[in-house]
Amino acid sequence: MSNELSQKNLIVETVLIVGSILLALTIQEGIDNRQDRILEREVLSAIKSDMEKNLLEIERVNTGHLSIDEALTLTASAACLTE
Repeated sequence: MSNELSQKNLIVETVLIVGSILLALTIQEGIDNRQDRILEREVLSAIKSDMEKNLLEIERVNTGHLSIDEALTLTASAACLTE
């Protein structure tokens, strides 16, 4: 009877230990996933900010230049005038 009781206790303790470990791993995975999502949002925000700055810089640079169509039209007009 005593041997049977100690085996039951051993099984119960083993199940509790394994269950506790699995619970701790699940909690840690949830924490890791949350931290990954926070980092992902920060990186995406930085990329968006960089892209907006780049677009503004492109617009600033392009305002002083002719478009390709305008340049071709001027070139064609100049060619007609020299003929």
